[in-house]
Amino acid sequence: MCVKQVVEILRALDVLFLQPNLDPNRIAYVGHDFGAMYGALLPTLKVPIHFWVLIAGTSSFSDWFKFQSDPDKKLDPTYFQKYVKQMAHLDPAKHIKEASPAPILFQFGKNDFYVPEEKALEFYNSAKEPKEIRWYDTDHGMNKKSFDEMETWIIKSLKL
Repeated sequence: MCVKQVVEILRALDVLFLQPNLDPNRIAYVGHDFGAMYGALLPTLKVPIHFWVLIAGTSSFSDWFKFQSDPDKKLDPTYFQKYVKQMAHLDPAKHIKEASPAPILFQFGKNDFYVPEEKALEFYNSAKEPKEIRWYDTDHGMNKKSFDEMETWIIKSLKL
């Protein structure tokens, strides 16, 4: 599933790059949740993105495997460890460092059940400079202030 989603993003970018009057030096990527995590794989593929906003993403795809629709079911620890090992090479934290020297804005909610501070910092710390982290008094869905600040950051970065 992970590879399929990245291919879909690449297809969308192909369409974007074919647009007339596109300035290829002013491309920004914004991704929330899995969009942040899938987007973090793109720098390894040398996709020409010059500015990144990664919102409420976590450092490892296996973090999401822990959340299940039926809380009464217990994860088989053996199966979980196999999954973690199998997915480890795709972990966003292993790929986002390739985005440098493009600036990255990381945004996280202080009350995010899905992305606790420890995992957010792991993702942020795996990136190289230039990077910035911002925290908001919100949950995983983020809030108006976070989106307003993201918009302002993009406008300033792209010199719009």
